[in-house]
Amino acid sequence: MVKSFLLGIFFLFVSIIKAQSFVATVDNNKVAENDRLELRFTFEGKNLNALKNFNPPSLKEFRVLSGPNQSTSMQIINGVSSSSLTLSYILMTNNTGAFKIDSANIKYEDKTFKKNTIKIEFMEGNVDAIA
Repeated sequence: MVKSFLLGIFFLFVSIIKAQSFVATVDNNKVAENDRLELRFTFEGKNLNALKNFNPPSLKEFRVLSGPNQSTSMQIINGVSSSSLTLSYILMTNNTGAFKIDSANIKYEDKTFKKNTIKIEFMEGNVDAIA
């Protein structure tokens, strides 16, 4: 009985500590020339209404085919709720070479979350044949 109680407190503590996160991802770091790339910024937290001032990175080296597209989700597991907001972009470039997507940030309550840069390489030909 004591073990179950302590385990419950541990999971509650972990869920409180991991209350918010902000992650930037791409679907692939190596992309063939003239192919599309999906860039996603995902915030996870309890109260999405407290989000404000999303500052995306400069995407001047890319053609923005779509975005920002917004997706939200909510789940309740064992009475603990969590939500996520994803802002995504579909990008393309006609050039080959290494590119850098600068950092983005978002404000949640009184805290600003910032993500590091992402490196991407656009290559000639088919990426599967090169890799």
